[in-house]
Formats: sequence, structure tokens, C-alpha cells
Amino acid sequence: AHQHQGGVAVVEQPERIDTDFVNRVGVWISERMCLLAAEEPMDAEIHPTEDGVAGVLETLRQRFNYVVVDMRLPVGIAERAVLARARHSILVMRPDVASIRGLVLARKLVAAAAPDAKTLTVINSAGRPGFLSERQVRDGIGETATATIRYLPDVLPGAANSGRPALHGSRELRRDLAILTQEIASMRLAIEPQSFFGRLFG
Repeated sequence: AHQHQGGVAVVEQPERIDTDFVNRVGVWISERMCLLAAEEPMDAEIHPTEDGVAGVLETLRQRFNYVVVDMRLPVGIAERAVLARARHSILVMRPDVASIRGLVLARKLVAAAAPDAKTLTVINSAGRPGFLSERQVRDGIGETATATIRYLPDVLPGAANSGRPALHGSRELRRDLAILTQEIASMRLAIEPQSFFGRLFG
């Protein structure tokens, strides 16, 4: 069987989850980062269960400090199960009218499914010619975005073609992502319970 098929099996059949499934189906990007993805055809019928998704997330949380799930809209059973357990929600949008509408709907969805989750808004490709300005986006979504990733037309295609991470060749991208990373880290510290000594002396 293809190594990624196990990833689909565990969300469909939670009884197949065990402590070693990450090593079986994951692709290790580095010593501290692992990618779980399915490579089924686009027309494949996948039937995740809420118990399967919950089991995968709990197993990953026991092993990793951060679990990042790339989600689509509209949401299905799997996405709703993820949202219900989310501690953070990062909504990424392009600077255009369609993305503004989508982000407004996404914020309502997150608020209903995960009222305790901390939400960040990120503008991708900010400053792209012919698209909305940051002021126009701010007026459209009713707030200033948490972070912006500027339009870098040469960086990402070049990275995709060379197979090298875009961060290696772009100081601007490193700076933009550093700001976002700091925001995520500060949110995590804010919601984590204090230790006994922290409560005693804090």
C-alpha cells in the first residue's frame, strides 16, 4: 500500500490509530517537523469520522508542540471536528473582494464552532498590483490584519521550481513570517495555564 493511504485509514477507522502511526504514514521534513497528507485522487471518496479525526489530533498533540491543519471551505465532518478542538485559528486571505467575503463567513463559522479559539487574520500577497490596498482590506473586514505577507512574485515560484524553502532566499518573507510566528507564540503563552510557581509568584 502507498505510505499515505494509512493517513486516510485512521480518520475513517479510528480503531487503527496507535502510537506509531505517525512514523508509518508521515513524511519527516526535519527532526522536529512531520507532514501528514493523503495522495488519493481528487475523485476519491473519503469518509472521515469525528472519532477518527479526534483520535488523530489527540495522538499528534501528545507528540508535537504544534499541530497545524490546513483546512478548506466549505467545511465537512472532518473540518468541523478540527474546529471544535482548535486552540488557534489562522484565517489567510488574498487582498480582494471575494476573500473579504470568505473571511467574514469564516470568522462566523470559527466563532460558532470554536468560541474559545484565538483567531488571527493574515493577508497573503499584500501590495499585489491591481488588488485592494491594506486600508481597503481593513475597511472590508472591520479590523487591521494580524499580519501581512507581502507580494513576492519571484520568490515563491522560484522556491517551488528549485525545491528549496522560500525562507532561504527571501529576507522579506522571513521578516513577515517572524511577525506571524511571534503573534502565535504570544497567544499560546496567554492561554496556557500557569505552573504552581507561576501562580504562587505571579
